[in-house]
Amino acid sequence: MSFLKPFKAAPHYMPSEIAAGYIEAFVNGTLRDPYSWDDFELSEHSNPEINTALFLCGWAVKHHPPRNDHEYMAPTAAPYFLRIAKLLRNGELKPFVSVDQQAILAGNIPTELRDLLEPKSGETSS
Repeated sequence: MSFLKPFKAAPHYMPSEIAAGYIEAFVNGTLRDPYSWDDFELSEHSNPEINTALFLCGWAVKHHPPRNDHEYMAPTAAPYFLRIAKLLRNGELKPFVSVDQQAILAGNIPTELRDLLEPKSGETSS
C-alpha cells in the first residue's frame, strides 16, 4: 500500500514590479479574473518583499474591514494597498522583510514602517 503525499507547489518568483501592478489592478478593479487575487494572495512567493507586501495588505484589511459580505475590504483600505504597491515597486519594503509580523498584528508597528505606510495626501500609484 502506498500513500500519496499532498502536492505542495514550490514557491515561485515574481518580480516586485509585477506584484505591485497586481496589487494596483486589484484595488482598481482591473484584474481580468477577480478570483486571481485569491491565487496571488495565497501563493507562496520566493520574493520576500512580496510576502511582506501581502502581509501588510492583510494588516490594512484588518484595520479597514469590509462593511458587508460583498466587500474584501473597506474602501478606506485602498490607499494603503496603493501605498504598499508603490513601496514594493520602489524597493522600500526591503528593510522590513524580517519584521515581527505578530507584533504588527498586535498593533506594534515600527515607527519607520508606520510612517512609510501612511498614504500621502493626493498620492496615486505608479
